Amino acid sequence: MLIRQVLVVGSVCAAIIAAAGAAGVASPGGDLVISEQRLGDVHRATDGQVDQYAGMTLDEGQKVLTVYVTRGQQAAASRSLRGLAAGQATDGLRVKFVEVAHSARELSATMHAVESSEPWASTVGDTLSNWYPDYRTNTVHVGLTEVTDQARKAASAAFGDRVVLEQQSRFSTATKPVPFTGKVVTVTPSGKRSTTSAGSSPAIAPSPGRLLDATPYWGGDRIVRFWTDSSGQNWITQCTVTVRAKSNNSSTYYMITAGHCGPTGSVWRQGYLDPDGTVYVTGVMGNAVSTQWGNNLIDAQIMSSGSTYDSYVYNQPTSGILDAGKATPTVGQYACFDGSVSNNGSEDCSSTILTVNGCVNVNENGTTVHVCGQASAGSNTNTICHPGDSGGPVLNYGNNRYPAFALGVISSVNSSFTICNFTQMPNVVSTFGITVL
Repeated sequence: MLIRQVLVVGSVCAAIIAAAGAAGVASPGGDLVISEQRLGDVHRATDGQVDQYAGMTLDEGQKVLTVYVTRGQQAAASRSLRGLAAGQATDGLRVKFVEVAHSARELSATMHAVESSEPWASTVGDTLSNWYPDYRTNTVHVGLTEVTDQARKAASAAFGDRVVLEQQSRFSTATKPVPFTGKVVTVTPSGKRSTTSAGSSPAIAPSPGRLLDATPYWGGDRIVRFWTDSSGQNWITQCTVTVRAKSNNSSTYYMITAGHCGPTGSVWRQGYLDPDGTVYVTGVMGNAVSTQWGNNLIDAQIMSSGSTYDSYVYNQPTSGILDAGKATPTVGQYACFDGSVSNNGSEDCSSTILTVNGCVNVNENGTTVHVCGQASAGSNTNTICHPGDSGGPVLNYGNNRYPAFALGVISSVNSSFTICNFTQMPNVVSTFGITVL
């Protein structure tokens, strides 16, 4: 009998709803306290005010949200966020305002100039690796594969104190196509699923899981596609799906993955490549109907029409959790990387978000591809992304550990697999006109 597990914590769900809707006032002494569940509301309140604000960072340990504002705007910023005050919420973040010289509009203009300003752009050439707004220093950090004196002089002449150079090796896509010469075996799952509450005993194996799943398919599943190159060589690419989404304009449901995993029109099957060379599949996950990858685009793809999808996401090999929608990544926030390869298919939550709203020149099998709308996170202790994790979900649970919120889509990784870039989920839903649910 095939069973897959679902974590259900009803009382915590009620706590989240209560915290998100709580009305309150600023804490004594004029301090403003906002529930961590309202972090998305803070982003929505500030993102459009590009001349007043200049980003935000989160200190999870100290429970401090630092909001950067342009000079003379602190009082106005405090008033604009006061409606989000948490009152007595137990997960409250103390808001700290820091005045800075450069607004979000100015940082964005510098980001664009990094790609095109001459003679700077010609001087750094193909050494440009990544660039992102660093809110703590109120500058744009530019990663070069090699930082030379000539590059420093060119940066100073072009940007003054608005840019900081750092050495950064090239990131590579978190997938690796391999030649395929084996056989394909179709597995037909049968039986019913059950849900289990936290703390119950594991289901008796075998059970549907992220390698061989049953319909409706869940986020976090492994997927494969077969393709043939111009020389006639057959290949297989393995990736991971993110979460389910629905069109904002129709009743169509989609599954999300990374754009670099394959072109529009690709047929994705749910299954995996076994070490013995055999590919096991359960069915068609979907056909890629729209792809974003390269040329200043994000790295994401949506597929549909292959099968039915559910709103759960695997965070363990054979068990998962409800996905409650998207969330906006914040520098300093913890992140759970949930690819189907790393950590034997179990999520890893040891990472902290390092950057947001960045651009990356990614190495795709020897070709440099330029993508934007990227965040990054890193772990000091664990490897978090490996080939095959591409397209997998990056999750956050807030303080309550239930339900999951999708921060983004796994994209690229450094050579030690400890820093991973991911496409920010707000960029994905706005680009495709979809809602994560």
